[in-house]
Amino acid sequence: MTPVSSSTWNWRPALDGADGMKRKQFSEEQIIGIPKEAEAGTVVTELCRKHGMSSATYYAG
Repeated sequence: MTPVSSSTWNWRPALDGADGMKRKQFSEEQIIGIPKEAEAGTVVTELCRKHGMSSATYYAG
């Protein structure tokens, strides 16, 4: 097996458009609605699992 040199790897973060901006994963409605669900009594870990986010992301907001 031939070793792969690191110079052949072209890693770049996933970008959305031609402007080079990273795409948003959550819509504005979700950003507003998720904390409201938590205020209504839903457990944060269940919310995070439902919306596919980490609890660190929830508490960072």
